[in-house]
Amino acid sequence: MTSATTHRSDVQALRGIAVLLVVVYHAWPVLLPGGYVGVDVFFVISGYLITGLLLREIEATGKIDFAGFYARRIRRLLPAAALVTATTTILVSLYYSPLEARDFAPTAVATALYVSNIWFALLSVDYLQEGLQGNLLLHTWSLGVEEQFYLVWPALMIAATLCLRRAGTRHAVAWMVAGVSLVSFVACLALTATLQSWAFFSLPTRAWELGVGAAAMLLEPRARALGSGTRRAMALAGLLLVLLAAFALSDQTRFPGYAALLPVAGAFLVITGGAGEPGNASQARPRFAVLQQLGDLSYSWYLWHWPVLILVADLWPTTDRNLVAAMGAVLSLGLARLTYAFVENPIRYHAALRVRPARSYALAAALTLVVLGIVGATRIAATRGSEVEVRQRIEQAARDWPRLYPDKCFAAALDSEPPVCDYGDPRGTRTIALVGDSHAAQWFPAIEQLARERGLKLAVFVKAACPLAAIEPFDPKLNRPYVECTQWREKVFERLARLRPVLVVAGNSSAYDAFIRRDREALSAWEQGLETSLERLGGIADHVVLVRDTPRAGFHVPSCLARALSRGEEPASACTFTLADSVLPDAVTVERAAVQRHPDVAYIDMNDAICADARCPVERDGVILYHDTQHISATLARSLAGEFWNRLPVGAQADLGR
Repeated sequence: MTSATTHRSDVQALRGIAVLLVVVYHAWPVLLPGGYVGVDVFFVISGYLITGLLLREIEATGKIDFAGFYARRIRRLLPAAALVTATTTILVSLYYSPLEARDFAPTAVATALYVSNIWFALLSVDYLQEGLQGNLLLHTWSLGVEEQFYLVWPALMIAATLCLRRAGTRHAVAWMVAGVSLVSFVACLALTATLQSWAFFSLPTRAWELGVGAAAMLLEPRARALGSGTRRAMALAGLLLVLLAAFALSDQTRFPGYAALLPVAGAFLVITGGAGEPGNASQARPRFAVLQQLGDLSYSWYLWHWPVLILVADLWPTTDRNLVAAMGAVLSLGLARLTYAFVENPIRYHAALRVRPARSYALAAALTLVVLGIVGATRIAATRGSEVEVRQRIEQAARDWPRLYPDKCFAAALDSEPPVCDYGDPRGTRTIALVGDSHAAQWFPAIEQLARERGLKLAVFVKAACPLAAIEPFDPKLNRPYVECTQWREKVFERLARLRPVLVVAGNSSAYDAFIRRDREALSAWEQGLETSLERLGGIADHVVLVRDTPRAGFHVPSCLARALSRGEEPASACTFTLADSVLPDAVTVERAAVQRHPDVAYIDMNDAICADARCPVERDGVILYHDTQHISATLARSLAGEFWNRLPVGAQADLGR
């Protein structure tokens, strides 16, 4: 390839399209529900450009200057990323509460070390982590994927040329690209079907997209031999595929998986179709000038847009959402322009840095240490701010969950085997059981206290997002039918049949998809499934009670209290919520209907003990009532143990009180 073709204005325009898709999706998701595929387009472009850069070097010199390659990557990527990470960290410490600043620090560290994709994958399967979508550095996961790709790709390319020397450089690299991409794509399909978060965030399951870009580079000589009409048709078809993906896909799509083929194939066709004669790229510039300019700014705009959108929305929460989104998009674009002019380009092309790679490495070390220093300083400041008694109490509330979690007695999403977890009085001769999802688990402190006071054994069977009703729910985190829930539930019934408990206490969340969508068919299936499970429990235990779900705050309560305190507001009054908006009535209707068909099953409603008025407090008598957006705190649950006992059926009290 001649040097004239090393810069492709059409590829730069494609970058502009990709960043536009992402920004519009994040600002106005209704307009472009699949705009997240812009990241996939970026991956293809990166695979194309980096493979071309390395391939030309191997063909010219027979080797790769690893020191020079990584020095160029440092100058290209690190300064802008460090600036955004440091600025975001400082803004979090200034605007948000010490609690939020402290919790944000690990994300900033992961971002500074380019492993935020792994960090977010871990958080996404942690049931106690909420609000991942509101993380100001969530978008940096793609930078982690690309940096990890840059770390291994040159070594793979040089290894391929050495191992397959007789095949020639291009053929050797082509075999490597084909093998890596095939393995990656198979892994992507497998994990998308089983553990979508890891398929989404990890390099091994995204490498095939970068490999498709590498294939576009390897096929470029053949593409240039095609007729101009054919190439234009390919480019147009590719653009249509990318746009189709942006409009047709959504957050409900099982992604990446097969769905990612759409934008990846589209980007491949655009790049391959644009592989014309050397002069064509420069001649195309006037036609795509705006998109090319956005392409120039794409990296900085991508870095700035997400934290700015969130910060602007938090600053003006009552302002029209569309106006706030527009403000965030424009402001982030302005910051991108400044970053490109005063940070990206000056450092990238700085003569002193280009002469010696060691200077780029020193720059990388200095910038990373500065960012980590800022993160450390803000975390220390947040910790010191937390020494105030009220702040300490709020921070403790954020982790005031039942000890089931640290005891590993809460079955995670992928667990299908109930752990053996026995509490209460080990010498007791009678057993009670707690069964359900996390909204059953929240009552564990109260039930454990009752069990210990009355000499009862307590067996616990609780699992993340797994309802008691005999249905197979769709898990939004896994983005697939929750087969592990069905398997786990069946094994729980088998265990209960052997235990023969005197009392089973069951509970469910009221926010499953059927209740949110108010789908009659789904609600009917849920009612039948719940009735089936209650009937089975009735044949196993002497007494069965179903506990109504608690009111949902809808916001992270400790964070709200901490933020109000840091702004000089009265925390208790700043963080109330409306009772009518916090419950889903269909859940109660379905549960009451199922219970009424089983006279031996009781329905317990504890909500008036949590919120007795139209507006619900989140703090009462010094007790913070929730540890997150929807689960009551362990302290509150424990304080309601006596009230819980009083509401049990008289027959159950008599049998358990003997």
